[in-house]
Amino acid sequence: MTETAAEAGIWLSRRQRRSFHQPRLRREAFGELIQIDGSEHRWFEERGEPCTLLVFIDDATGRLMLLRFVKSESTASYFDALQTYLETHGCPVALYSDKHSVFRVTKADAKGGQGMTQFGRALAELNIEIICANSSQAKGRVERANRTLQDRLVKELRLASVSDIAEGNAFLPGFQERFNARFSVTAARAENSLPDDHDVVLVANAVHMFSVVHNLELLQKSRAAVQAGAQLLLVDLWTDPTHSNPAAAALMSGAFLLTSGEGQTYSEQDAGEWLNRTGWRKRERKALAGATSLIVAEAI
Repeated sequence: MTETAAEAGIWLSRRQRRSFHQPRLRREAFGELIQIDGSEHRWFEERGEPCTLLVFIDDATGRLMLLRFVKSESTASYFDALQTYLETHGCPVALYSDKHSVFRVTKADAKGGQGMTQFGRALAELNIEIICANSSQAKGRVERANRTLQDRLVKELRLASVSDIAEGNAFLPGFQERFNARFSVTAARAENSLPDDHDVVLVANAVHMFSVVHNLELLQKSRAAVQAGAQLLLVDLWTDPTHSNPAAAALMSGAFLLTSGEGQTYSEQDAGEWLNRTGWRKRERKALAGATSLIVAEAI
């Protein structure tokens, strides 16, 4: 009786009944993790050919960061979309994707590339981490967004008589704004964002107290508080690439780690990479008193 019910799909074993997927908590900071995916669908119904919608969604807020219609998921289409994202929002800390061949080497005997795809190597050069989910449930936010879009966006495209990729991409910015106004949420750390409309941001002797991740968050918040052209002044014990000069700065690194639990002294090159990732352009470095120096950057 049990065997027959199991074969018919009526009865599940105790182990099967216990099976469930634990939802992953949202990241705390806006821009920290961006989920990306491609959704192939008949977006224009019978008015046009099937195509793929590339979706970039912020994990902390559920905001649609970028939407783009393309013929199919490919390395070239993701490169174009990524360029637009970076020019608009700057570098995220990490991207979260599925195991599509654009993001992950699928052949065990692949030669060259250090085990990374062309897209993955480009992200490594930008210091953007790529995380490949093990299941569709693990990237649930972008998957749920895709299902919502396949209903809501299709209907709006129909009402607007949009019938091809070019018309669709022209329609998407307005739709994205309306979608975010209705469905996005506040990031857990949004209350810690900085006041806006400043010409200059000064960060003095603070960077050495924080980890790389927390410094990136600080620079992202600073960039969000200013318009393009504003200045960022970073005063700290900046070292050379070997982290050994100035000697006084290098010697303080251990003390900063002990007192803060995460900090250390960083090099001018470290700062330059962070600035590139968070929407700033490094302009110059000036020596100050003792081992302290000033890095000046401009918002782009």
